[in-house]
Amino acid sequence: MHDEGGSGTGTARGRPQEEVANPVTAQWERTNPELLARTATDPSTRLELALLAAWCPQTLLARPDGGGCVVRYHSGMTKRANSALALAPSIGSLGEAARWYGRHGHEPVAMVPCGAALPPCVRPSIDPEVLVMTAQTREAIGARRPTRAPTACVSTEPHGSFIERTARRARPGTSPTQARALAARLLTSAPEQVFASTPSGATGRLALTGIDGTAVIDGIFVPRWARRRGEATAVVEALIETAAARNAHRVALEVEDGNDGAIACYLRLGFEVRHRHRYVTYVTCVTADPAD
Repeated sequence: MHDEGGSGTGTARGRPQEEVANPVTAQWERTNPELLARTATDPSTRLELALLAAWCPQTLLARPDGGGCVVRYHSGMTKRANSALALAPSIGSLGEAARWYGRHGHEPVAMVPCGAALPPCVRPSIDPEVLVMTAQTREAIGARRPTRAPTACVSTEPHGSFIERTARRARPGTSPTQARALAARLLTSAPEQVFASTPSGATGRLALTGIDGTAVIDGIFVPRWARRRGEATAVVEALIETAAARNAHRVALEVEDGNDGAIACYLRLGFEVRHRHRYVTYVTCVTADPAD
């Protein structure tokens, strides 16, 4: 299953654990997903903003002129929370975003729509493409088939194992205590979230984003010894039911291309692919722009 964002990225010179000092510049100002959604009209962009609201970093910056992308930073905890996000269908301002990361000592990485024309200095990373899939909650519930899948319990607090697993994605050198704090902050960064688990240790998270009635499912994990027993299905179905009960009419998730088992599970549960995105990196050294 696609589980939040990969390992930590880059290195922060002199600041391995905290939020970067003075993140706001003349080029970038603080923002939030709800504010960005007020002016977004493209359906893919609005879906990306719902995904952003579900996994929102401690630092989120946008260009005052719109600019087409946002800067995300969360002390190196997961690639997803520490990369620029190009808001489809535009990939504007990637150069400015790369300079921001370079100035603060981090590898310039961005997530962009697949098929977007890339500037000469940008190359796709080795990471697989990521499928963004959605399902209508009521239709998914109505299409359920009777199974002997295990029962998943829902809670408003993340299980300790969920925090520990996410904490392992911290930047090397982060203390265990700080890694757990950063992980807990990300896991509770949505406007509202709930967590599902089975007795066998399968877990998942539902983030209620407040954007277009969209709830986001992420963090699906099944212990290796418990796989192919319906554990993931039980977790996802419990989260879809919770989404419907909380008046979310659509659920979304991300899964890496090539994860055939997870994709088959989601298709069986009524999800459809909406679009794809991928990570890209700069192939030249990017430093601070003197104009900043």
